[in-house]
Amino acid sequence: MRSCCSLSFSLCKMVFFTLFCNLINPLIAQQTTNYWNILAQVKIEQKQHATKGYSVDLPTFSLALQQLNGKTITLQGYMIPLQELRSQNQFVFSRYPFSLCYFCGAAGIETVIEVKSLQPIPFTEDRIALRGVLRLNPDNPNNLLYILEQAKVVE
Repeated sequence: MRSCCSLSFSLCKMVFFTLFCNLINPLIAQQTTNYWNILAQVKIEQKQHATKGYSVDLPTFSLALQQLNGKTITLQGYMIPLQELRSQNQFVFSRYPFSLCYFCGAAGIETVIEVKSLQPIPFTEDRIALRGVLRLNPDNPNNLLYILEQAKVVE
């Protein structure tokens, strides 16, 4: 038969563990969220341009995407350079390696994001993680659907 003290100690351990898990769980969830899956929640519709008279492809962002606009996110992926293979402040970041990316016709537009960093990021063919502020682009055809501003490499 267990003593009252050991039952109280077991109960305290259980309460502590529950409180600890509830405290740490949002931090773990934040680190493990696959934001690429959320970026995929976009529909592209062809619409008539209001003043130009021609058709344009415009995105309709999901509510989850709209709620991420202006928030800091972390993505893992591959650099697609816009210039020579050197450090860059602006480049395209892809969910998939270059051979499978949007520009080769192997993936959708939602799998790439335009990156703007304050410090140059050295080019690499390896998969890296970037953290920055997500901006949605609903109507500028000169940019991609998504822009990651103030991007930094996450070690």
